[in-house]
Amino acid sequence: MLEAAFSARRADTTETTSRDGSNNFPLSRTHQRCSVAVGFSLVGGNRDVVNKEVVVVQALVQLARRAGFARVVHALDDPTRFGIDPATQKLEGGTLTSWFVLEHR
Repeated sequence: MLEAAFSARRADTTETTSRDGSNNFPLSRTHQRCSVAVGFSLVGGNRDVVNKEVVVVQALVQLARRAGFARVVHALDDPTRFGIDPATQKLEGGTLTSWFVLEHR
């Protein structure tokens, strides 16, 4: 399922003009670099859910690299940067939820 999400990814284009709208000096960005958030939850016992997460994250990193992303950042490592409450729990009962941000350089 992860691979299907990455195969549909395409570069957006944005045309920007001068402040007065006159097009005197058109500026174009052929590849607008955007970040992508990916989240998933795993259900299972507390012991094996962490091992399952490692497998999913390793696959995510491989797919992100092939799609041209430079970094995969765990959103809860720096929650305020992404507008997340620092008290957010990753593990609740037997469910582990992870959020990652795929970034360009």
